[in-house]
Amino acid sequence: MHNGQITDYYTWRDRLRRQGYRFLTENDSELIAVWVSDQMKQGLTMEQALKKSITSIDGVFTFMIATPDGIGYAKDRFAMKPLVVIEQNGELAAATEEQAVRTVFADECDVINHDGPSLYGIWGVGNRSMAA
Repeated sequence: MHNGQITDYYTWRDRLRRQGYRFLTENDSELIAVWVSDQMKQGLTMEQALKKSITSIDGVFTFMIATPDGIGYAKDRFAMKPLVVIEQNGELAAATEEQAVRTVFADECDVINHDGPSLYGIWGVGNRSMAA
């Protein structure tokens, strides 16, 4: 999931292509996935890559990315794009609009609004605990 605009998209895309990465689309979401993957290939943990994305990628964005170990998210330093989450009974729903998560959880429940600049975190697979 990605909501936003990467203003240095072409700079990062060219840099990653020179490193041998191939792109199948011309969208920001694919760039973010390749960028995070590259950072992890260079030895960063997913948490470190998420944190680094906030200062390395220019633009306004909120994104989520998954690995077999968890689902991570990052929000840019301007906090322009929302991220809302419902965690209930070991289940997780996350989206950029509250109405989307409320369609998954029809009963009354608390919505967590990750509203603020430079946020990042990881929900672990199985226990859904936050890492950051």
